[in-house]
Amino acid sequence: MTTLTRQDINFGQVVADILCEFLEVAIHLILYVREVYPSGIFQKRKKYNVPVQMSCHPELNQYIQDTLHCVKPLIEKGSDLKKASAVQSAATSVYTGCSSLHFRQWLDVRLHSPTQP
Repeated sequence: MTTLTRQDINFGQVVADILCEFLEVAIHLILYVREVYPSGIFQKRKKYNVPVQMSCHPELNQYIQDTLHCVKPLIEKGSDLKKASAVQSAATSVYTGCSSLHFRQWLDVRLHSPTQP
């Protein structure tokens, strides 16, 4: 059996994976609570042992995943996400079909490097 040491773990990648999973749930919840899409496209699921509403619409889910895929490298590098335009398009602005701003939701994410031994 292989044992991982602290040197084997890429903390930036681990943090990015966890934060992107959290952001995905947050985005789905924001879209549900703000009633941006019909409630019929959301299903109750459990995340972090808490019931949440998540979209079951394939195109919306793919859009969210694609956006988070763009954000993940910024998290891995420890970039200031408040200034990252990818985060703004991912989690802060949702547009209707007529390209007018429907609402704006800010998520202020601050990353701190883990202390080294």
